Amino acid sequence: MPLINLIQEQRIEARSKQKQIQIALFGTMGIGALSVLGTLALMFDATRLNLYAGALEQKKIEIQPTLDELTANQEALDQMRPRVQTLETAQKDSTKWEEVLAYLTQNTPPTVWLTNVKAFKQDAATPMVLTFNGVSLTQEAVGDFQYRLGVCSELENPQLKYTQPRFSDKFRQFEFELSADMKGTKEEESAAKEVTKP
Repeated sequence: MPLINLIQEQRIEARSKQKQIQIALFGTMGIGALSVLGTLALMFDATRLNLYAGALEQKKIEIQPTLDELTANQEALDQMRPRVQTLETAQKDSTKWEEVLAYLTQNTPPTVWLTNVKAFKQDAATPMVLTFNGVSLTQEAVGDFQYRLGVCSELENPQLKYTQPRFSDKFRQFEFELSADMKGTKEEESAAKEVTKP
């Protein structure tokens, strides 16, 4: 009897080992299957990315002429930028002159006649100085004209340089000279330094 019991125990032990081997085998097969699936997924993803990269490369080749034209246009624009800035500045200055002349047309006293208008700019750091020469019937009209120049939106700091009487056969006139600074024509110090540096 003891031999039969030993065989039973050996059989139970053998079955237990066989179950462990089967579990290990299934575990190994499961890990292998997961590895194969992971490898396939990575290969699929790599293939998809390669196809996408190829499509992008093809698109780049197709739009390369447009990119070249854009680069050439950008270079041309960079070369033209100083000219465009000069034209914009000239347009802005022309607008200032239009406003000043329109203002003078409407606001010069009736007994004042301008004989000369000059503009002078010593350097970039100083504003443009406008000099007005003319004649008037009275000193008060010259003072009124000086005041009106100070009210103009494009002029500032009007100064009377001189008045002197001028006699004619019929009446007395006063010659005068006034000056005023044009607003916005004085450049900032840093910009002026950049212009004067060689």
